[in-house]
Amino acid sequence: MVLIKSKTFQDYYGTNPDEYDEYYIKFIHHNVDVSDESREEYLKISEDFNYLYNLDKDAFLIYFSDVENYIKISSNIDIENLYNGKVYLRIRNMDEYKKFLRYNHFTNIKLIVDISDIEQLNIKDFDLTIQIDKVSELKEYRLNELVKNYKIKEILLGQIPYLSKEDMYLYEIMSKMYGIESSRKLELEKLNKITNDIYTIDEYKRIIHKFHEILNQLSIQDKIDGFYKIFDYISNSVSYDDDGIELTLISNQNLIGPVFNEKSVCEGYSKFLQQMLSLIDVESIVVQGGGRKEEGGHVWNQVLIDGKWYNADVTAASYSIHHGESVKTCLVSDNHLLYKTNSSISHICNEDYEIRINEKSR
Repeated sequence: MVLIKSKTFQDYYGTNPDEYDEYYIKFIHHNVDVSDESREEYLKISEDFNYLYNLDKDAFLIYFSDVENYIKISSNIDIENLYNGKVYLRIRNMDEYKKFLRYNHFTNIKLIVDISDIEQLNIKDFDLTIQIDKVSELKEYRLNELVKNYKIKEILLGQIPYLSKEDMYLYEIMSKMYGIESSRKLELEKLNKITNDIYTIDEYKRIIHKFHEILNQLSIQDKIDGFYKIFDYISNSVSYDDDGIELTLISNQNLIGPVFNEKSVCEGYSKFLQQMLSLIDVESIVVQGGGRKEEGGHVWNQVLIDGKWYNADVTAASYSIHHGESVKTCLVSDNHLLYKTNSSISHICNEDYEIRINEKSR
């Protein structure tokens, strides 16, 4: 049972926060957006921070996608000293950075900057967390160059857009009614969430080295050959961590578990596949959804092959292989999955890739 008290936290965990399990609370962090600026509300927010921090100190972080909300919270709660190294603020442009600089109470905070903005912003006085979508965007030699010029401490890799289609639908209505489409990126970011895919520089380099070691082993011939070999490698080498579900380990939700411990749950499996495929120039996304034929939530990939999108559930494939069953979730249509996606970024997958191949060969 979740014991959050403030309206601020209840607003973005839902009107009935007790229904959310600890997994969601620990590993998915919303933008902290103050709902009520009364002293009583700030006291409740402070209690909620303490509760969430003690729930899992390793998984805990405080994330702001808006400078003004950061200033409101930090002016009323000493978050940076209470949660040293756990406070993150997104900076997108120079105006936001200047607004941040005008507030002179900051001490221990990490600024999240997209890789495409780092040189334009040229922030050299604060610790930086660099946001990238795929490892293919930041090779080791480039990282080494950036580290020489900036105080880069961490890499935020592959943040999943957790906005549901319902969120997007409501946003489109709001855009038409109130004319906020010009700030679409910012508004969506404020609704979005951040996951625990934050790695130290050394961890990131270890991940890159391991990825290339795997690719060298697989002797890939072309993109489709590469997809199958990577999919098979992950399915066979990684086992589902049933114990990790109960303990909700961070390593199972990011790349550490599947890449180095050969243990994971669905989110880690899917991120592993997406990041490996990026190195062979195969486009894929990570989507989430609920049960079509199964209860509960799930995460898997959609992959673009020959101009068409297909589902690739490597978690289910791994389960099948480790239980002596045939794999039925590799490049398949929506109808052949046990889950239905609610991700705003998802694509319609109308057919199975193997069926297309067989039809072409007739």
